[in-house]
Amino acid sequence: MENSNNSEQLIDFKELFFILWDAKYWITLCTSGFAVFSVLYALSLPNIYYSESLLKLSTQTSSSPTSSLSSQFGSIASMTGINLGGVGNDIGKINSVLSTIQSRDFLKRLLEIEWVLPGLMATESYDPDTKKITYNTSFYDPETKAWVREAPKNRFQTPSFQEALPVYQGTIRVFHNKQTNLISIGVSHKSPVFAYNFLSLIIDEVNSFNRTMALENAEKSLVYLYEQMSLERRDDVSLTISSLIEQQLKTKMLAKVNKDFLIQPIDSPFIPEMKYSPVRSQLCIIITLFGGILSCIFFVLKHYFTNRQNS
Repeated sequence: MENSNNSEQLIDFKELFFILWDAKYWITLCTSGFAVFSVLYALSLPNIYYSESLLKLSTQTSSSPTSSLSSQFGSIASMTGINLGGVGNDIGKINSVLSTIQSRDFLKRLLEIEWVLPGLMATESYDPDTKKITYNTSFYDPETKAWVREAPKNRFQTPSFQEALPVYQGTIRVFHNKQTNLISIGVSHKSPVFAYNFLSLIIDEVNSFNRTMALENAEKSLVYLYEQMSLERRDDVSLTISSLIEQQLKTKMLAKVNKDFLIQPIDSPFIPEMKYSPVRSQLCIIITLFGGILSCIFFVLKHYFTNRQNS
């Protein structure tokens, strides 16, 4: 019985081989067509460059002197709304960085820079000789720096932050290594110069935004603490308030003098020399193999369908 099954299986494979052999010229022709198409398609794709930076929390931020006061003055600090740090504080700051970078409000802040929106929404190609972006002139006029596109339905002629958000989120890549507590931020773009400039801008704006927030919070805290100091008569509480005032003054000092207030690069952004994608050789091989397999399946099915029709 097993010999009979093996014999039938062998006959099936032999039949399959002869079907493909009879159609070898057509299969070769179809596969060659896919190969030519794959080359043309791969060549039509623009080079994408990727600039990346590895960052850590700023030393002054992650090792804030206020952490030493958290256990001693925690109850009083919580009453004033001052965060003295503690276990898991670094993780909270890192999560805040990741969420901020991918948020709509942060994108709005970035779009206030003149060259960001055209770079995201109207880039057509990049000239490596002049190191300049060629814009899609049916969308954006680089001479007048005006948007000239025909506005899509329910949208404006100048793309809004809502329209730019999917493009922005597809351009950036943010990753947190939980083992090392390091943050990796990357930007991919047709222009390596834009990728570098945009990544540098993102890092600067994250620090600038948090520096501004820290200064505002420190000012509000100091106003409250000075008010409580003038009202307090107990020496022990006055001493505690004095220590809190000192820490808020340190926070103001660090925010004003430290450019990398929240995050600082371990590996700084760079202008990439080599393209990140596409890998054209792999793309051509995959499309050609797909074409060959598809051709074989087609002629096998065609053979059996024809036989069924004739029987």
